[in-house]
Amino acid sequence: MLKELLRPTGLFLSSIRISPLYLMLKFKLFVKDENALLFKQDIANYQSSFFDLLFMRKELKELLYFRLGYISAPFKLICGSYPLYFDNKQCKIGGGIKMEHPHGTHINAERIGINLSIKHNVTIGVNKGKRPTIGNKIGFVSPERRYEAPTVARPPQM
Repeated sequence: MLKELLRPTGLFLSSIRISPLYLMLKFKLFVKDENALLFKQDIANYQSSFFDLLFMRKELKELLYFRLGYISAPFKLICGSYPLYFDNKQCKIGGGIKMEHPHGTHINAERIGINLSIKHNVTIGVNKGKRPTIGNKIGFVSPERRYEAPTVARPPQM
C-alpha cells in the first residue's frame, strides 16, 4: 500500500514539469514585467488556477512561452509545447487573448489588440510583404476567414 502511495502519478509528474514555468512567471510578475502582466490578463478569462490551466489548456503554455520571450526556450524542453505558432516574435499582442482549441494556428501579425478570441486552424499571415494589424475586442477569428495585410480587422459597429 505504501508503495502505491509513493508511486508518481501523471498529475504529479506534470506538476513537476510545470513548476519551473510557474516560478518564472511569479518572478516576472514580482519585477512587474509587462509581458507577465499581459499573461495574467490572458488567464483572467478562464475560471481555473494556473496549474489547472496549464494542464487542461496546453495552448496557454505556448502563449506563456511567447510572452516570456527568449528566456522560455529551455522551458519548452522541460515542460513541452503545443502546435500553436507565433511566427513574428516582435508582434505586439494585447492582454486578454482567448483561444478555443487553436491547434495548427499561425499568428504572424504586426499588432493585435486586447481581448482577441481565436479558434482552431487560423492563419493570420503576410500578404505582399506586410503583416496585418488586428484591433481591440475582436470577438471571433475563425478558419473560414483570411486575415492578410493591409487588412485591419475592427470590431463590428453597433
